[in-house]
Amino acid sequence: MKIYRNPLLITSTATFVLAGILATTFHELSHLIAGLVSGQNGRLYPNAVEFVNQTNSQHIITASTGPLFSLLAGALIVLLIKPPFNSYSRLLVMWTGFLSAQIGFGYFVIAPFTQTGDTGAVLKALHAPSAIYYLSFAIGVAGMIWLAKKFASYAVPSVDGIQNLRKFGLQPWLIGTGILMVGYMFATRHLHSNEQLVALAGVATIGIFTPMQTFFFNKYSFSKDSALSSVSQWGLGISMLAVIAVAVL
Repeated sequence: MKIYRNPLLITSTATFVLAGILATTFHELSHLIAGLVSGQNGRLYPNAVEFVNQTNSQHIITASTGPLFSLLAGALIVLLIKPPFNSYSRLLVMWTGFLSAQIGFGYFVIAPFTQTGDTGAVLKALHAPSAIYYLSFAIGVAGMIWLAKKFASYAVPSVDGIQNLRKFGLQPWLIGTGILMVGYMFATRHLHSNEQLVALAGVATIGIFTPMQTFFFNKYSFSKDSALSSVSQWGLGISMLAVIAVAVL
């Protein structure tokens, strides 16, 4: 596969990477803002916020803000923006919305398995019964399936066939996730090993709804034209610079 000869693949991959960084950064900023509003001082990292001497109530507030913000903001974007995604800016908004919502649903999914993640930490602090952990998991899985179906309904009408559907979604997910993993491996080097594992797992699954959309894509009709017929050079450049900035920070 010669990537440089595939403008749709290049553009969608670059947009996926930048959207992943934006969704992650907004998630962490929501933690930080919640802490500042509740009178705490925090330090912002590319995919973590560090608070010192939190009370239990403050921890519940700051930890819950991130997943809820990501889920609600992302779901709102997903519901409001519509295909076709025939410009870099529209594609960026779409990817940011979907990836943000996935971050929120992802934390709900992992709650029964680790208390290092935001939702698991909140349920632990609240002394929630086991049933609530399983409910959290069910909500997360249902949300991911919803995202997969919505992505199929948006991606298919934006391209003219199965090959370009792969270049629009599946291949950008594979390549973009790899790029994000490299960047955030450097960015998480300051975290404890268990926190680093959860953070990187989140990065690895940030676009997991993309391959899941294969269960639904045949329910929708392809367009006669393929979106993004030309490469957005500036978009690609900004995306790569963003990854380098995350690694440096």
